[in-house]
Amino acid sequence: MALATTELGYGPLVYALLLATGFLLWHRRRDWRTPLIALAVLATGQLVRLAVMRAVRRMRPPQQFWLAQPDGFSFPSGHTTTATMGYILIAWLLAQLWPARRIPLFIGAAVVAAAVGLSRVYLGVHWPSDVLAGWALGLAWLSLAALAMAIWHFQRVHVHNRAR
Repeated sequence: MALATTELGYGPLVYALLLATGFLLWHRRRDWRTPLIALAVLATGQLVRLAVMRAVRRMRPPQQFWLAQPDGFSFPSGHTTTATMGYILIAWLLAQLWPARRIPLFIGAAVVAAAVGLSRVYLGVHWPSDVLAGWALGLAWLSLAALAMAIWHFQRVHVHNRAR
C-alpha cells in the first residue's frame, strides 16, 4: 500500500494529471491561461526544489531500511514536494469548474500530499525532516505564486480603473 501511495508523488504522473485537468478546464471554459499558470508554477517549483536539493546534498537514511529504490539526495523530499504542489494545483483547476466543491477538493489534495509524505518515511527513503521540508516548500511556493497572481490582478484592475 505504501508503494502505491508513494507513486502518487511520482513527477510524470502528477504532471500528466495536471495536464489532463488543464485540458478539461480548457475544454469546458476555453480557459488556457489558468492551466498554463498551474503548469508554470509546478515546473518552477520543481526547479527550486532541485536547486535546494543540490545545495543541501543530504544523504538518505541507511539503505538497509529502504523498502523502495530511491535516487538522488534526500532533502527536501521530491515526491512530497511534487504531490503537495501538484495536487493542490489540480484542486485549484477543478475548483474553477466546480466552485461549490472547492473545500472537498482541497481537503482531498491535502490528504494525498500527506499520505505521499508519510509513505516516504514509512518506506525508509526519507528522514521525517525531508518530508516536512517538502510540504513546507510546496506550500511556500504555492503561497508565493498566489501572492504574485494577486498583486498582478490588483495592478491590472487598478491600472484599468485609473485609465477610465
